[in-house]
Amino acid sequence: MGLSSGYSFMANQAPDLMTRVSSSPSLFLSYGGVLIGYYLQGSLLLVWAAIGIALSGTLMTQFLRGSSRTWRSVTGLVVLALLFFPMDQFSSYLVTGGTSSSLLLITYVLIGLAAVFGVVITLYTRLRSRPPLTTAAAPTPSLPQAGLPRGQEDDRDSSDERQE
Repeated sequence: MGLSSGYSFMANQAPDLMTRVSSSPSLFLSYGGVLIGYYLQGSLLLVWAAIGIALSGTLMTQFLRGSSRTWRSVTGLVVLALLFFPMDQFSSYLVTGGTSSSLLLITYVLIGLAAVFGVVITLYTRLRSRPPLTTAAAPTPSLPQAGLPRGQEDDRDSSDERQE
């Protein structure tokens, strides 16, 4: 839905540009940035929501299972949230042709990167400081020996051990 929404937003906001580019594809180099910017503006929210729902579902599944990979999904959600604003600003930058504030875009990117590195470093040190999980090996079931009724296979094993 997000991809379709992006196309319809682009078609509504810049119909004359789409007509020019469709009649002469070589004009995409001139008008492609604007069209891509409109496309991103129209699709960004729904695509981000879909990715967020998928990551949230994975997070809940991992949390309920008690998996140690829960933090991976938490990091993914944090990165997704922090990348929304730079992507939104980037789409605005493409639409305006660079006349909007590029300083704001760079600020969003740097703040986002700093926050992502902070979260990843915090989680990495937290997970490294925990003791490793110990897993007990499950006992292997003994199979009955061929030709003997159940319960007598133990007697045969013990008599073999005595003979040796």
